[in-house]
Amino acid sequence: MLCVDTSSPANRNAKPMRFEAAWLTHENFGTVFSEAWSAHSLSLPDAISSVRETCIQWNRDVFGDIFKKKGTYKLGWQESKIPNTMQLLIFCKTWKLICLMNIIELSMLRNFSGVKNLIEIGLLLETEIQISIMPPQSFEGDTQPPSQSYLNLQPCLTDDDSLSLLAPISMDEVKAALFSMKGLKSPGPDGIQPIFYQKHWAVVSGTLLSFVNQALTDGYFDTSLLQTHITLIPKGESPDTIQKFRPICLLNVAYKVLSKVIVNRLRPHLQSLIGPFQNSFLAGRSTTDNIILTQEAIHSMRRMKGRTGAATFKIDLHKAFDSISWDFLLEVLVDFNIPAPLIRLIMFSISSLKLSVLWNGNELPYFQPQHGLRQGDPLSPYLFIMAMEKLSHMILSQVQTGSWKPFKVSRGGLALSHLFFANDLMLFCQASQTQIAMVMDCLSEFSGRSGLEINLAKSKLYISPNIQSNVANALSSLCGIPLTCNLGVYLGVPIIHGRSTTATYKYIVEKIQIKLASWKQSLLSFASRRILVQSVTSSIPTYSMQSVLLPKSTCDAIDSLNRKFLWGSDSNSAKLHLVSWGDVCRPRGQGGLGLRTSFENNKAFIAKLGWQLLSGQNKPWCQALSQKYLRTGSLMNCPSQSASSVTWRSILKCRDVLQLGVRWQVGSSSNIKFWHDTWVGHKKLLDFAIQPIPQELIDLPVASFISSDKNWDLSPIIELLPLNVLDSITVIPLSITDQFTDSPFWHGSTTGDFTVSSAFAMLQSQRMASTVSVQWRWIWNIRCTERVKFFIWLLRKGRVLTNSVRFDRHMASSLMCPRCEQAIETPIHLLLHSHSLGSSLSTWAGLFPVVLWSLWKSRNKLVFDGKWIAPQTVFQQARSLAFETVLVLNSSVLSPPPREHRWVRWLPPDPPFLKLNTDGSRSHQSGRACAGGLIHDHQGHWIHGFTVNIGVTSSFIVELWGCREGLRLALSLGIQHLILEMDSLMAVQLIQARKIGNGSFSVLLVDILSLSDAFTDCLVQHTLREGNAAADFMAALGHNSTSGITLFQDPPVGISMIMHGDCVGASFLRV
Repeated sequence: MLCVDTSSPANRNAKPMRFEAAWLTHENFGTVFSEAWSAHSLSLPDAISSVRETCIQWNRDVFGDIFKKKGTYKLGWQESKIPNTMQLLIFCKTWKLICLMNIIELSMLRNFSGVKNLIEIGLLLETEIQISIMPPQSFEGDTQPPSQSYLNLQPCLTDDDSLSLLAPISMDEVKAALFSMKGLKSPGPDGIQPIFYQKHWAVVSGTLLSFVNQALTDGYFDTSLLQTHITLIPKGESPDTIQKFRPICLLNVAYKVLSKVIVNRLRPHLQSLIGPFQNSFLAGRSTTDNIILTQEAIHSMRRMKGRTGAATFKIDLHKAFDSISWDFLLEVLVDFNIPAPLIRLIMFSISSLKLSVLWNGNELPYFQPQHGLRQGDPLSPYLFIMAMEKLSHMILSQVQTGSWKPFKVSRGGLALSHLFFANDLMLFCQASQTQIAMVMDCLSEFSGRSGLEINLAKSKLYISPNIQSNVANALSSLCGIPLTCNLGVYLGVPIIHGRSTTATYKYIVEKIQIKLASWKQSLLSFASRRILVQSVTSSIPTYSMQSVLLPKSTCDAIDSLNRKFLWGSDSNSAKLHLVSWGDVCRPRGQGGLGLRTSFENNKAFIAKLGWQLLSGQNKPWCQALSQKYLRTGSLMNCPSQSASSVTWRSILKCRDVLQLGVRWQVGSSSNIKFWHDTWVGHKKLLDFAIQPIPQELIDLPVASFISSDKNWDLSPIIELLPLNVLDSITVIPLSITDQFTDSPFWHGSTTGDFTVSSAFAMLQSQRMASTVSVQWRWIWNIRCTERVKFFIWLLRKGRVLTNSVRFDRHMASSLMCPRCEQAIETPIHLLLHSHSLGSSLSTWAGLFPVVLWSLWKSRNKLVFDGKWIAPQTVFQQARSLAFETVLVLNSSVLSPPPREHRWVRWLPPDPPFLKLNTDGSRSHQSGRACAGGLIHDHQGHWIHGFTVNIGVTSSFIVELWGCREGLRLALSLGIQHLILEMDSLMAVQLIQARKIGNGSFSVLLVDILSLSDAFTDCLVQHTLREGNAAADFMAALGHNSTSGITLFQDPPVGISMIMHGDCVGASFLRV
C-alpha cells in the first residue's frame, strides 16, 4: 500500500536545475554562453558542465537583479536607460501570447502535483523520503533476462546499405536533427533545452559534430550524457497504482541529437525491411491501414457460412517497451545486417543509461534498468518495430509452410494472418483447435525469446458467428483468452459488428463535451475560443473521420457544440451567434474564420481513401477492397451493394468529392477515352461539345488525336468544341519518350497528390453560393492583437451588437447612440464617431483598428456600467496598447530574423561544360505563358537560344516546359557536358530528387529525366532570379512569337547588354 501525503509542502532541495528561456532576451547572455562553451569546446560533457556552472552564477549575479530593477523603474520614467528591463517585460507579454496558443496542448495534460492513495506492491509510503527508497523494480520490471535464441530474419540490409550507415556524419545531418526538435521541449538532467543549442548553433555546431562522429567511430561516449529523468504521466483519471502511469523519459538534448541522426539514417531503409502488415512509425503508413483491414476482416467473418470458421485475436502486450530483452534486440540488429560499429553504439546507448524518477519536481536517486527501451528516445520506436518484425516473420514462415491458415478477406482475395501497430497486435486464423494451438505456440516462443509478455486477461478472442457457441467456448478455454462477440475499440476506433448508428459514435460527442466543460468561457476571449475550437474540439473527431463516414447527426452535434462554445454559450446561458456557422467556416480570405464543418471535413478524409484506391496505391487494404468489391469495373462507376462494409459504403458516398478533383494525365493515351473521361477541365469533353459528335469519333481514345511527332492533331474535331476548350487541350504536355503511362492526378494541389485541405476547399466552394468580392485578408495582416482583429472582422460584417441591432432583437429600449444621443447607433456611425478623437489618428495608420476596439470597449462601459470615458482618454489607452503590441511583435521572440542582403551574378561554367539557362514567363492579365532559354560557353558567349509560346497554363508547368525544350535543343547541337540552371527551386528539387509524383507536370518531368540521362554529364542547379536575367529576357520574348518553338542561332535584339554583364561578372543586390 502506497499513500502519499500531499498536505505538507514538497521538499525542493533535489529540484533539478533548468535553463530559463527568458535568459535569451538578455543582451549579454549570448556572450556568456559562447565564452563558457568555447572554453571547453573540445569535450561536449565539459562544455555542457561549463555552461551550466557559468549560467547559474550569471543568473544569480546579473539576470536576477532585473526583478529588483522592475520595482525601481515600475513607472517607466527611465525606460530608455534600462533596455534589458524593457526586453524582459516584452518577453513576459510575448510569453503570455505564446501561452495562449499553447493552452490547447496544456489543457490536454492532467494537473499532477501529487497523488494520494497510490498503491504499489503492498507497501505504505507516507513521505517523499520513503518514495525515494522505493525499489527500482517498480520501474525496471522483471530484471531476469529471457532465454536466448536465434531466428532467421529476411530481408536484411545489403552490404552497400550497411556501409552507408557508417559514412562520416555531415554538419547538415546534425543541424537537421537539432532543429527538428521543438525549442522549448522539456530538457534532460543537464537542464538545457533545444532552443539554447539552436540559438547558439554557430558556437555549438563544431562540438556536436565532433561528438556524433566520435561516438559513431568508438561505439561509446561519456555516460553522463545518458543520465535520464523519468516523468510519470497518468494514463487516466485518478491513477492509484504505478501501472496506471506512463513513464516518459526526459533525455539530454546532446544525446537526442545523436539518436535522431541515427534514426534519420536508418529510417529510409526500414521501408524495405519492415513488412506491409506493420504500419507504425514509417512514412506512408498509418493506423488507418490497420483499422480498415480489421474492419473488412470482421465484416467478412460475420457473413461466413458453412462449417469452417475464422478467429481473430486482439493481443495485449504487457509493458512492451519496458520489458523487451536487450539480448533479443542485439539478435534483431545482427539479423538485419546493421553494421557492427552502429550496433555497438546502439546497445551502449540502451544499456548504459541511468534513470531517476521526478517526483513532485524532485530528482530521486538514479538506478540502472536491465532491459527495455526508453519512451522518449527517438530511436526506441524504430528498434521496437524491428523487434516486432521477428514475430511477423515467424508467422509468415508458418503461413508459407501451411501450418498457419490465414483468413481470406474475400474469395481468392488477400490472405490475412496478422496486423501490427507498435504493441497492438491483431492475429487471424481458422477457428480450429490445431490453429488456436499454433497461434499460442508461436506467441509463447516469441515471448520467451523477446521478453514480451502476453496479457491474456486483457486480450480478446473473436470467433465468426457460423461456429457453434460450445465450440467457440472450447477454443477460448484452450488458449486462455476471453471470448467476445465484439472486439470493441481498436487503435482508438470502434470495430463495427453491425449497423453504424449515432450511438456508435456517441463517445466522440461526449469527449468534446468533457473538454468544453473543463474550460471557462467567461475567461476566454472570442479569439481564444476560436483557437480552441480549431485546434482541440474540431480535431477530436478527426481521427475517427479518417476511416469511416460519421452519421450526419453526429457531425451536426459536433458542429453545434463548437458553435455554441465559439459564441460563449454554455449550459447556463445562451449567447447570440452573430455570424452564421456557414460563414464562420469560410476561409479567412473569403470572410470566414477558417473553421471547418464536420461533415464536409469527414467527406474530405474519406475521399482520400477513394483516391488511394483510384491511384492504385500498393497497400494491403487497397488490395483487399479492390479484390472484394472491384473485380469488374472501376471505383467511379461501380454500383453500391447493400451488404458491403461500413468502410466501403463510406467511400462510395464520397465519390462526388473525387469527381470534383480527379483528372487524368495523358501518357501513352491508350486508356483515356477522348469524349467520355474527365481529363480536360472539370467535365467530360462530351459535355462541352457544341455540335453532335459523329459516331465514328465518339469512342476514340486520346491517342487518336496525337500525331506521330508527339503534337496535338485536333483538325477532326476543331468545329465540335469551343475555342477555349481546344486551347486547354493544346497546352497539355505530351511525352516525347513514351515512358509515361496514363495516370490520375489531383488538380487541387501543386504536386498532383491528394490533400484533405484541397478536397475540403472544393466542397466548400461548391457550397458557397457566390464568389466573395470583398477583400478580407487585410484584416488578418493588421499588426495588432487577435481580439482586435476579430472585432474588426465583426465590424466589417456589420454584426457588432450596436443599439440598432439590439433594438431589433428586443435587447435595448433605444436604438440611439449612447455617446452623442443624436443618431442611430450603427456600425457605420461607430466608424464615423472615431474621427471625433482628433486628427492625430492620421499619424499612425496601425493605430486606427485599436482605437475602434477601445472606443467599443468604452461604449460598452457606458451602456452597461454607466461609466463615461473621455474620448481623449480612450485615444491614450489605445495608443498605449498599440505601442506595447508593436513592441511585442517586434521582439526577438516573435519577429522573424532579418533578411540577408546578397550580391548575385551569373557564373560561367568550367570547360568542357556549357551552361543552359531557362526560365518561364506568364501574363497575369491573359494567363498565357511562354518559356525561353539560351546556352552559354565558359566565357559567357552566345551558343544558341529558343523561345516557346505555350498558351494558358501555370507558372510551374511553363518552367518545366522550358527546361525540356532547352535539353532537346542541347542534345540536337551534340552537346555532351551541360549544366542546366534555372531559378525555380521547386523544379530543381524535383529533378534532383528524380521523384515523378502525380502532378500534371509528371509527363514533363519524365521527359526531362530521360533527356538528362542522354548526356555524358548533366548537372542541375538553382540560381536566383538576378543571376538568370538572360533567360528571363528570352522567356518574355516568347510572348511576341507565334505558338510553338522558335530557335535563335544569333542573339535577339535587346539581349546584348545582359550578355555583356554576364561576361564581365556584373553583380546585382538581392534584398
